[in-house]
Amino acid sequence: MSEERNDMMGRTFLIEPDGLPDLPAMMLVTLGALRDLGGSANINELDEKILELEGVTEAEQAIPMKGDDPRLRANYYLAWARTFLRRGGAIENSARGIWNLTSQGSTIENNREQARNANNL
Repeated sequence: MSEERNDMMGRTFLIEPDGLPDLPAMMLVTLGALRDLGGSANINELDEKILELEGVTEAEQAIPMKGDDPRLRANYYLAWARTFLRRGGAIENSARGIWNLTSQGSTIENNREQARNANNL
């Protein structure tokens, strides 16, 4: 899938059965979702908000990981987006399952151009 398809759909990232989703874009949408949720959310609230903001379809949300892994692809890659954001200091895990936007994370703008540039690195 190309960024051209993302533009056509008004989406920042897509979840598909094969290939990797755009993790930098997922990270930016995660920051935007945390902002929309007041800067703090549990995993379920955060994932739901991200999927809502992106308009991820029920069919996309139901795509499983390959093999014997019982997890869903959307949730799996959203967890990686949170991990990379935490490692970069943009969010923190204040308690088990609770994620907070840091002062550093609050300065990162959520825009599609920034996501595209990050993806091309």
